[in-house]
Amino acid sequence: MDQTRHISVVIPVFNEEGSLPTLLEELGSALSQYKYEIIFVDDGSSDGSFDILRSAREKDGRIKIIQFNGNFGQLAAFAAGFQAAKGSIIAMLDSDLQNDPADLPKFIEEIEKNGNVAAFGWRINRENSFFLRQIPSKLFNMVRNRFIEKPLHDYGCAMNVFRREFIDELSDRPEFLKHITTYIASKRAQVVEVQIKERKRKAGKSAYNFMRLLQLGLDILITTAHRPVATALLLLATAVSGLLGIAALAVGFKPFVTGETHLFEYLILPYMFFMGGLVTSVLALINERVSGLLRNMHKKPVYVIKEYLD
Repeated sequence: MDQTRHISVVIPVFNEEGSLPTLLEELGSALSQYKYEIIFVDDGSSDGSFDILRSAREKDGRIKIIQFNGNFGQLAAFAAGFQAAKGSIIAMLDSDLQNDPADLPKFIEEIEKNGNVAAFGWRINRENSFFLRQIPSKLFNMVRNRFIEKPLHDYGCAMNVFRREFIDELSDRPEFLKHITTYIASKRAQVVEVQIKERKRKAGKSAYNFMRLLQLGLDILITTAHRPVATALLLLATAVSGLLGIAALAVGFKPFVTGETHLFEYLILPYMFFMGGLVTSVLALINERVSGLLRNMHKKPVYVIKEYLD
């Protein structure tokens, strides 16, 4: 065992009692060659997840537990785990067994031997719903890549490994810690993508749906975009162009169907309503950006810890 390497593994947990026993066993095997700690962040679980973790900690002091006083979300859980981590290399993965802990040594090797500051997971086989998860994810990645120096194939993979210095750099910026993958990818640093295979979920239920992914995508744009107003205007221009194209087609085909057109009904009125909605959305986007800056100024926490078993 190489005692010079200290690995911190951060794992959010939300109602995963069916997966935790297997996960704990697989982590032990995958990390046997390292000096390590595993930080589980219980994000307000209502099942027996916390009891399983506490029992495991009594047997293995390398297991740490942070219990939130409520459900604050996976990204807040990662932020809390990052801030508590003590290792020189920090890994993150999910608790639902879709990430295989046996892949961790490949990521760590990219950091240690090949000089990369970050190794990002790239899932080459997606097990999620094509329409509800994969398509929204591709759309968010496409928009996000417009603002990234070195775009990634997969921003949604929960298995990633970083050098300690990036975590320290962001220790006082919880809004960026939530989106550390996007932040690091946007830096001019040596990073690598590691191809992995995603396993099927065997227990529990995913906390992500279309609306949550939409909220996450907007939050990432608001938090990480250097030009939030320009981002909003870009989205507005894209949407308006699409609307005008649809309206033009509707007006153009109307005579072939009924022999008459109503310009105000089919073009101007929808345009007015749609523009009103888009302007409101842009103002809301800008408001969220300003609110985020104010929250950061006042150091408002993104999570509340109920118990910390170190």
